[in-house]
Amino acid sequence: MNLFFRARYILLAAIISMVSWRAQAQQNRYVVIDQDAIGPAGTDMNSIMVFVQSPNVNVLGITVVTGDGWRDEEVAHTLRLLELVDALTSP
Repeated sequence: MNLFFRARYILLAAIISMVSWRAQAQQNRYVVIDQDAIGPAGTDMNSIMVFVQSPNVNVLGITVVTGDGWRDEEVAHTLRLLELVDALTSP
């Protein structure tokens, strides 16, 4: 087999592997978000917002654990974030 045909087969194999990788990357993922949810506008809130707004992620639930703040305060921040995200995404 000459060099041209080998290069063509290698290129074809690379294209097929990239296409199959891209198809796998677009599958929906199911996640449970577990954050201490200190907020507002903290990195925890940003990470929750990324998952909630992602079209490739199905959020099964959000658990709030006591971390840098008190539980009730963190739950309130999380619920407010979900209200804001819903207001932004609703027509």
